[in-house]
Amino acid sequence: MTGSKSYNDREVVATDRRILLCSLNFFGGIRGHLADVDRSTQIGPASGAIQYWTEPLGPKLGVARRFYKDIDQADASR
Repeated sequence: MTGSKSYNDREVVATDRRILLCSLNFFGGIRGHLADVDRSTQIGPASGAIQYWTEPLGPKLGVARRFYKDIDQADASR
């Protein structure tokens, strides 16, 4: 999530070569490519009771707690 929006409008995709940031449409389909960073970039460690804010992918992104394990997994496979 970004800014004050209350819905998911971004998706992070971690591949073996890079990390992509994509925008999503209302239905959750990928609308476009926003940014990409080198695979060695560390996203976490995620912390916080409800939401974690991260900036390594460009714009400040809020990550819901349910995705903390995904951040840990992506960072571990760098």
